[in-house]
Amino acid sequence: MKKSLGKNFIFDVSYRIVNVIAPLITAPYISRVIGSEGVGYHSVAQSLTGYFTAFAALGIVTYGQREIAYCGEDRGKRSQLFWEIFILRLIITAIVAMIYCFFIQTKDGIIKSLLLIQAIDFVGGITDITWLYQGTENFLTLAIRNILMRLLGIVCILIFVKEETDLYKYAFIVCISTVVSNFSMLVGLKQYVGKPQLRNLEIFRHLKPTLRLFVPTITLTVYSLIDKTMLWDITSTASANGYYEQATKIVTILITLVCAIGNVAAPRTAKLFADGDKKGIESITIKSILFTLFLSIPIVFGVTVISADFVLWFFGNEYQAVGPLLSILSIVCVPMSVKYVIGNQYLVSTKKEKTYIMSLLFGLLVNIIFNAILIPQYQAMGAVVASIISEFSIAFFQLISLRRDIKLKAVSKQLGQFLLSGIIMFLAIGFWKLNVSNILMEILIKMIIGAIVYCGCLWILKNETLIALKNRFFHIRVR
Repeated sequence: MKKSLGKNFIFDVSYRIVNVIAPLITAPYISRVIGSEGVGYHSVAQSLTGYFTAFAALGIVTYGQREIAYCGEDRGKRSQLFWEIFILRLIITAIVAMIYCFFIQTKDGIIKSLLLIQAIDFVGGITDITWLYQGTENFLTLAIRNILMRLLGIVCILIFVKEETDLYKYAFIVCISTVVSNFSMLVGLKQYVGKPQLRNLEIFRHLKPTLRLFVPTITLTVYSLIDKTMLWDITSTASANGYYEQATKIVTILITLVCAIGNVAAPRTAKLFADGDKKGIESITIKSILFTLFLSIPIVFGVTVISADFVLWFFGNEYQAVGPLLSILSIVCVPMSVKYVIGNQYLVSTKKEKTYIMSLLFGLLVNIIFNAILIPQYQAMGAVVASIISEFSIAFFQLISLRRDIKLKAVSKQLGQFLLSGIIMFLAIGFWKLNVSNILMEILIKMIIGAIVYCGCLWILKNETLIALKNRFFHIRVR
């Protein structure tokens, strides 16, 4: 049964936003309770653990989602595939976890203690079967269960984290919340797969294809964590990491919102690829790119306007340095949204992993070079600028590789309309100081007015994406 892409988008947005917004909701509280240094130490420890959990995941999440989508409604085939992939991940995670234990012994102090706590992440990785639900396009279940579990985590943080010395309690709650959320996904497993037939399982037949997808997975992980790692190694300043961490938290939730369309469209693209429907793939890819640009461009202009006031209200006076970081870093929303659609939705779903890997390796190299050049002098701002340069590098690389298969004429035409409308929106709210005593109220008013101006300009320009969204999701003509 073909499921609504529009509804799946809403469900997946909810699921992914809650994943990001859970720590974001507690961020004002945590930033004041454990301080910028505590936030910085936690950020460094998370980044170090992240390298190992990425190795443990191999390329299984992306591979599993794609292969489950290929199974369609064949429950028997889906069941065998699920248990093979699940057991493979269990074996690999156990091996990586043992190596992680040796790595912890090379550290000391606060970082070592946090790494010990974050070993719980390996359990969370084993129980993460979101790829099954995504592959079957069942995003509603993901959204409901994840929202409930994340809300429980927020309550625990507010109850148990009361002072600066509660950093370890905070780290434990963050980790265990993920584990509990993933365990909840196992409850309804029998609705989608049958019991494992151990004699028929061919576990290691998936090792080679997952290794092919492991390269982009680990590259993405290193790419997302290298800024924090290099920032810590070069500056040895926990507060600098804390400022950068808070800026990236805000940008991450914005990117999550924008990129959800690529995530829900990936299983559909994989199905179209399995059916040999090239026209359908082209149509859904163009629609996704246009939709992400429609959202990401006004976000950049809007964040630039409200960043300083938002940071003071949200994080407190100790984090004033986050304002400029957030304002500049928001630019990455545009190239990252394009990268996510082309990479995850198109290249991976159509088995063009080589191009995807090359683009990510290129971006990683660019990022490392500019981090090494800029961080020593500009610290956190240097990491921000390096991220922007590398994200645009990846997006341009992928767009060039896409031009032979996908006609991008419709994208270039509407891109100009999005940019013009975004600039007009910026001019309308950027230099306007409201006589409102409440900072939050001023931010909300500017956001509402900005959205009205942006959509109004696009309406005057008769933008196809806006008109299509008005009528129904994704009714955009491909020419």
